[in-house]
Amino acid sequence: RPTWARHSLRTAGLPARSYKFAGEARTRFGTYLLAAGGPLVSAGSSEEIAMAVEEAVMVLLRPERCRVVGIGLGREANLDEERGNGSMSGTRLVQRAMEERRPVVLSGLDDDDRSGHSNALAGARSALCAPIVVGNESLGYLLAWHSRVAGLFGDEEQRLAQFIAHLAGAALERERLQQSMRAGV
Repeated sequence: RPTWARHSLRTAGLPARSYKFAGEARTRFGTYLLAAGGPLVSAGSSEEIAMAVEEAVMVLLRPERCRVVGIGLGREANLDEERGNGSMSGTRLVQRAMEERRPVVLSGLDDDDRSGHSNALAGARSALCAPIVVGNESLGYLLAWHSRVAGLFGDEEQRLAQFIAHLAGAALERERLQQSMRAGV
């Protein structure tokens, strides 16, 4: 198994023994994990990173919908101002994920969600939110949901979301470093 794969899985909290990367005997899941992670780590811009995050989430977590907020063109959001204005970040789910800096799963609609505070999540039976962090700064988040399947996101999906968000944060950090190096030249 490649060293980078062991390190990436370990830092994302995924048990390395669960996924086989040896030769042609890769598991179907391992193949999907590599296929989803490759475009994410090789993305050249924040918009490409956001699109790769959405693709990885759709392939690995199987939600009905996914949205990345805070990175990429047209996705910028002042996360503090956006809270409470009827947008998705106004939900307790996103607030908890951003405060705890870890993926959080919707376990049931609370009163804020039922009141229509979040139009996108109003009919959700399953939802997951994971912050995208670079250094000590939360730059954005990924939000995945499904309106027909309850309990879609468990512990494994939370770890996968954390892995995807970790890769996105690393890709964004690389992009920042490249921009600062170009500016210094």
